Amino acid sequence: MIDIVHGSGRKKRVERIETNELYNAEGKLFFDTDDPQCYFPEVGEKQLRGAVAVEVCLRFSALGEKALQGLVEFQKNRICRMEKGVLSAVIRMLGKVFGIGFGNVKKKEME
Repeated sequence: MIDIVHGSGRKKRVERIETNELYNAEGKLFFDTDDPQCYFPEVGEKQLRGAVAVEVCLRFSALGEKALQGLVEFQKNRICRMEKGVLSAVIRMLGKVFGIGFGNVKKKEME
């Protein structure tokens, strides 16, 4: 969270932030660099005129080895989700090619 504080006490929240993150998952940014950077494309001279402070709130969920382990776990989960999607698509395609129904099979009601 980043707020620009003006002399009158009014705060303006910086809504748009661009970064050099590797991944962005549910608002958590994963960096794989020694030089993580954030850019504020909508903040310029006009928005900063009269500002007396910039308040920045950061929460580090992990650093160093723990952060690396988190990145690896995130990547493994992402690959698993991708593999499941690809496998499901292949199974559906094979079912169409060979006329076999997979997946959402509706049971016929007994008469």
